Amino acid sequence: MTTVTATTQDPTKGTGFYPSFHALWHLKALCVIQGDPAKFSSKAWNQASGAGDESAVRIVIMDTTVDWEHPNLQGVIDTGKMRDFSGMNAGEAVDPDTGPTIYGAHGTAVAGLIGARPATVKLQLPERAGLLNEGKTVQKDTALPYAGINPFCTIIPISLTAAPDPDMVLAALRYIGQLDPAPQIIVIAAAWDDTSRALQDKQSFDETEGKWSQVNAVLETICENSLVLCAAGNAGAGAMAYPAILAGRFPGLIAVTACDMDANPLTYAYRPRPDQSNIIATLSTQSPRYDSERVFLDPWAEVDSYLKTPEGTTDFPKQRIISLDPRGRRGYNPSIYRYDPPGDGPHLEIASLYAEFSGTSAATAIAAGLISLAMQNEGKSKIDPAKLPGPGTLFDLDAASQLL
Repeated sequence: MTTVTATTQDPTKGTGFYPSFHALWHLKALCVIQGDPAKFSSKAWNQASGAGDESAVRIVIMDTTVDWEHPNLQGVIDTGKMRDFSGMNAGEAVDPDTGPTIYGAHGTAVAGLIGARPATVKLQLPERAGLLNEGKTVQKDTALPYAGINPFCTIIPISLTAAPDPDMVLAALRYIGQLDPAPQIIVIAAAWDDTSRALQDKQSFDETEGKWSQVNAVLETICENSLVLCAAGNAGAGAMAYPAILAGRFPGLIAVTACDMDANPLTYAYRPRPDQSNIIATLSTQSPRYDSERVFLDPWAEVDSYLKTPEGTTDFPKQRIISLDPRGRRGYNPSIYRYDPPGDGPHLEIASLYAEFSGTSAATAIAAGLISLAMQNEGKSKIDPAKLPGPGTLFDLDAASQLL
């Protein structure tokens, strides 16, 4: 990678010293699209689009609530089968007419990386001279050319809290086990509990709750019918999150860690031991690093405001993973307006619909998109874990197709 210098202030190549990159760069790096990301040229997508809706791979996301009215998720979410276990462990059916209750952005970002579809919304233009016509607000059809890895899948959100207790997870898993037909893929992109406590079979919060051993028993059964992808966690090279720690123990459960385009582990990523199996590595966003080798935050920040000298580094990946963000004031990138737009608009702005997403959560969502797209195009619902490439290789669409 070229060292960042003062010449990068060209506004066509980014903002100030910040390098530019296409929001869908990762689709090209993962062999999903060919050529210019802006042209959406994809052999895999062409094949999937011709297969029909009946071939859509069903993907369960066990996460915080998904903003299923996000314009880029229209037609992706199975609102009839989605359930919310975050308030009542018995699980509640969600009324599509009332709209989603959003209490976090994580689930929406995961869903976006997997199955977002391009959309068009109404953008309400500012009321200033030349933009008003007889008192009517001027609106413009605005394209949102964002896509997940498999925009032809079907997503079933199963909502949990950010720190679910065993009873909540157990109820959600039992519901998933009753789905007919069974989902081909289940995505667990966040840790459920502290790994040591979970493995010691202790309750999360109080002694009246169930234990994680009960969860493990149901999860193992589900792994017989569905592929379960779990985030390895962001605690560094030697610590894996729960339930990802069960990879290798349950044949149908795969842990996902994070790497750059050269398959080098990112600073926070778990690095498996040679004796560990069922672990893959795929793209995510780099994060700040603090260790004995190097300390850096933002390598493209200005060190001197007068000379505008950038921090020097050549090994910090410039690209950031971009995904969906809940509409309006909620999410990682909240709107500046105190207004929650409906799914089809009008929108006062569209920047807040997207945000950076990182960690092994992003990598897990990417892995789910890749495997689901390969399944859809090959007409298969099972993979062969023995063909997993391992963390020393970037897991891309070609690698996913080799599993079937």
